[in-house]
Amino acid sequence: MPRTKRPQTVSLIDFFVWYRQLPHQTAAIYELQDAIPAHLLRADADWYQTWKAGGKQEDMTPALNLCMEFEGLSLTAYMCPAGFVSIGYGTRWYEDGSEVRLKHKISEARAVELLEFEIHRIYEKLGVRIPYWDEMPCEMRCALTSFAYNCGVNFLGSPHFQTITAKLREKKWESVPAALVLYHNPGTDYAQGLKRRRMGESELWVSGLRDAENKLSE
Repeated sequence: MPRTKRPQTVSLIDFFVWYRQLPHQTAAIYELQDAIPAHLLRADADWYQTWKAGGKQEDMTPALNLCMEFEGLSLTAYMCPAGFVSIGYGTRWYEDGSEVRLKHKISEARAVELLEFEIHRIYEKLGVRIPYWDEMPCEMRCALTSFAYNCGVNFLGSPHFQTITAKLREKKWESVPAALVLYHNPGTDYAQGLKRRRMGESELWVSGLRDAENKLSE
């Protein structure tokens, strides 16, 4: 007897990762919605309650904007000053964990996609490492996310980042901007660019700190 070919399955996680509100994608989602039993689309469905459990999702736009401004864009893989092969906005890995290789090429839309993925990955890791993370306004979290994108997600507690580590652990938030500016590799060819980035992160942090203080005074 001929072997029956099993139908190919689709991962919904992968499916929605690639959603960019293109007309054919939106049409496909409506087709999927029509095919789903009505009881699964009710607001009291178990999956929907789980979806809402995380509350309001954070807006990562400030972190994305900082990275896009200071990383620069290259659609062809290159060797960064630190000696790593990168592409797009300083991306070193693809979503599946594979490394960027020299001669790789991508589109601008793909570069943004990779940056968004990495920003969210870093944000989630910082959320379990940075003290008082849940008390920080979005702007402060985004400032640290940009900093970690540039300096490494494991900066907290490492020997080269003692000052910023101390300020965060002791919740001396008003001292964080000055601490951020320290890390711009003085004496190197790219020190001025890094200093401008640190200033941008500091300004973003201050805007979030101001919002936090205003809420406390209300």
